[in-house]
Amino acid sequence: MKTIARSDWSRDRAAHLLNRAGFGCTPEQADAAAKRDPAELVDELVSFDTAKAPTPPEWVKPGVEEREKYREMAGLTPEERRDRQREIRRENLERLAQLRIWWLERMRTGPAPLQERLTLFLHGHFATGMTKVRNAYAMYEQNRMFRAKASGNWEDIVLAVSRDPAMIIYLDNAQNRKGRPNENYARELMELFTLGEGHYTEKDIQESARAFSGWGLHRDRVEFYFLERQHDNDRKVFFEKSGNLNGEDIVRFILERPRAAEYLARKLWAFFAYAEPEAEVVSDLAAVLRASRMELKPALRAMFL
Repeated sequence: MKTIARSDWSRDRAAHLLNRAGFGCTPEQADAAAKRDPAELVDELVSFDTAKAPTPPEWVKPGVEEREKYREMAGLTPEERRDRQREIRRENLERLAQLRIWWLERMRTGPAPLQERLTLFLHGHFATGMTKVRNAYAMYEQNRMFRAKASGNWEDIVLAVSRDPAMIIYLDNAQNRKGRPNENYARELMELFTLGEGHYTEKDIQESARAFSGWGLHRDRVEFYFLERQHDNDRKVFFEKSGNLNGEDIVRFILERPRAAEYLARKLWAFFAYAEPEAEVVSDLAAVLRASRMELKPALRAMFL
């Protein structure tokens, strides 16, 4: 991709970069950025320092036992049970509101604007929603995972999403069992997340769903759990590869296809720059992704320069 020359670097271009790689800038920040070498500035943007980030809401604690809330209802009357369920839903909505405020504050004041911008990109790309997840802690954990992996390897991110409790709930993979495959996640993985419609077959979806069988949730905690007895260990054929394939195999085979880099390149450019990028732009950015084995940081650097 063509890189901006130092002679073309200006205050307006510096402000434009800070707007696209974050959430805006002050006049003083634009002035300071204009005096920097653009390559050095971009290197700084894609290297995150999160030491001063706001702390999460106080209810966020590791190992939250959601099932305890429902065990308490065992001895309640039907009316008391309905009241308790309404209480739990109300508590989750209140927590979600706190979570939104916390994240907006990170966007506004956090030390790594690009990290938050990438977290927002991943949040929109791997779309889930509280209306179905109904668990504020699961939504927090997903947000934390996106932030931790924001500029990392795309395969690592897709695998983490495949094990993410909010996604498992949202696309029903907790109901994906040997002999009774649920195809929701397998379909969206290819259609929305990695390849786009028309780049796989219905048979690929069916075999992929079998590979993800048993990828569920711990019965007491909001965390991924592999239910081995529910995993289909029989032979599967996916993109002309065969064997006792699992979810890791499926993700790897998908991202080995040239289309995967092109799809991601188009999505990144549309989010950070403008919709409907030219074929040459997509091709160049996809080449950077392939050369780096789908590492995001080199692609981000090339795009911002």
